[in-house]
Amino acid sequence: VQEETEPGVWTTSPILKTYIGTSGGVWTRPLVDLTAYAGKKVRILFQNKDGGVNSGYVSTGWYIDDVTIEVF
Repeated sequence: VQEETEPGVWTTSPILKTYIGTSGGVWTRPLVDLTAYAGKKVRILFQNKDGGVNSGYVSTGWYIDDVTIEVF
């Protein structure tokens, strides 16, 4: 999540959710609480990052679908 602290100035918050390895082919629906950002202008980013050249892990990537932001 990035928060706009003043016009055109974005800060990066701590990473809110991290996944390591694979899902084993099972679709998941993680929930991330964004209450701390209520009333603020934010950008939500998704980053696919491999383990580096020596990680030995190669994949076709991952897919994001059905993103929902709910306001309570």
